[in-house]
Amino acid sequence: MLLGLVAAWEVAGRAGALDPLTWSRPSVIGLEAGRLVNETEFIWDVESSILNIAYGFSVGVAAGALVGATFSRAPTAIRGSLLGWLAAVQGIPFIVFYPVLLTVFGLTRMPIVSIVALVVFIPVTLSVAIGLSSISNEYLRLSRVLLLSRRQAILKIYLPAAVPLVFPGLRLGFSLALISTIGMEFIVASKGLGYRVAESYHAFAVEQMYAVIVWICAGAVVVNSLLSWIEGRLRQDAVTT
Repeated sequence: MLLGLVAAWEVAGRAGALDPLTWSRPSVIGLEAGRLVNETEFIWDVESSILNIAYGFSVGVAAGALVGATFSRAPTAIRGSLLGWLAAVQGIPFIVFYPVLLTVFGLTRMPIVSIVALVVFIPVTLSVAIGLSSISNEYLRLSRVLLLSRRQAILKIYLPAAVPLVFPGLRLGFSLALISTIGMEFIVASKGLGYRVAESYHAFAVEQMYAVIVWICAGAVVVNSLLSWIEGRLRQDAVTT
């Protein structure tokens, strides 16, 4: 279906049915995407966005895993209240804190990284807390009866139970990290892929704008596929260990 839509887009563009100032043809976008790879400034923009996502995602995952593991050990009523409050907080548009973060960190990447870390932190915390707390007490007692070592208990009990819920949280966290980074760069940054999209839009460089969007989408697909592959391997290893 996707190939059919692209083909129809190309045909409509060549037939003059689409305004070239709004809809550049896929063939032109493809050529522009290839050209961008050899452009130094584009590589710098890619590097800037990758660092923003990597730093924010790493901090958000680390903090979320720690807090989620702590919440999972809390009494059921307290854990439910904490997770409910956290789920409600997830609806806050954290971008509104950018002026405050800008005052604290100045014109650095830290305001963007901080907001990315915040949006990643919540889904990771929720998924880890729910994943670990869903482990049946019977399995935990069984591990003690079988005298499993801590490593064996983690691999045979905690990991198989947590992976199905934790990794969707990681994938959601990455998607939110990407969206937040590109959105922040589009509005406030002076470099990055979001900034390049905004710059192309304002300069009416439609083919470049779409080419950058193509690269952003391609990167998202690759990373999500990698996370899915890692999840599958962990599930397989957990079963065979």
